Amino acid sequence: MSDSSKSDSKSLVSNLVTAAREFSVSTGRGPERDGSSKGIAIFLSVVASILIWFMISMRESYSVVRDFPTTVVNIPPDRALRASPPAAVRVQLEGRGWQLLKLVTSTQAIRLDASSSTVDLYRATAESLPSDVRPQSVSPPEIRLRMEERSSRRVPVELVVDIQTVPPYDLVQNMRALPDSVAISGAASIISSLDRWKTERFVRKEVKESFTAYVPLSDTLSGLIELDLSVVLLRAEVAEFTENRRLLDVKVTGAPLAASRFQLMPDRVSVRYTVPLAQFEASAITDSFYATVPYDVIVADTTGRIAPSVQIPENLAIKDLVVETPRLQYYVILE
Repeated sequence: MSDSSKSDSKSLVSNLVTAAREFSVSTGRGPERDGSSKGIAIFLSVVASILIWFMISMRESYSVVRDFPTTVVNIPPDRALRASPPAAVRVQLEGRGWQLLKLVTSTQAIRLDASSSTVDLYRATAESLPSDVRPQSVSPPEIRLRMEERSSRRVPVELVVDIQTVPPYDLVQNMRALPDSVAISGAASIISSLDRWKTERFVRKEVKESFTAYVPLSDTLSGLIELDLSVVLLRAEVAEFTENRRLLDVKVTGAPLAASRFQLMPDRVSVRYTVPLAQFEASAITDSFYATVPYDVIVADTTGRIAPSVQIPENLAIKDLVVETPRLQYYVILE
């Protein structure tokens, strides 16, 4: 043991013994007559012994193995990683106990310098660690950074959500993300393969009213792709819905001017649907709510019965539409 260690140990013991005596005096009872005071003195002595052992041990040299995370630095502005390097490297370290203890409890990362395509991990590790800690071995010994030309583009945001409403409430329209697109930047080969960017999964149950929420964008390509934003705003408009029925006119569409005329039987169809309470009256009277039969479909038909298609007004949130007259007959009107 060094002279300084001995001095520190003696000082620590002396302080603890003095504290024990002062405690005994403050209680008004001497340790020779009070068992509890003796117990406290023994306890402090044990603590002192442990602390002395720990302080001496931490000044010794040890060899330990630890996995260090990696981080890439100094990527040229016009270049980007095409593949992620190993997330961690395994290093056998040698150093004094105090320094090794700090490294074990820290988030120290090994810096991978992208100014060179091949990184010597022993050297990178030595440069990332304190000077009094030495790497003995590093696995893998080197890493090759795969990079290529950087590219950028803007892609739509795809919401990944599970919204469950409580009947008779429902979503008035499809949910929207604000903003609805994100700028992405990274290796050209990766950027060209992406046509959208998903959000993290968002779940909300038993919804009865409209709401907004921030939804994080997914980070599945973290470290390879840079985004100009990390979250989007989700807006969900919810309303109470009710059921309605009405008859819709049927129109023949796409007929040439000189084409034969057709008579549909019936010329109106019955439909059933749900609609927000606030739009109930509008859905019952609007002329923009009707059914169609394409002329080409009639000409090509050989069964004598055709299915109409329903045109829903864009300004109405009509859902659960059921055509109660699924097939129509027709005949040609002779001029």
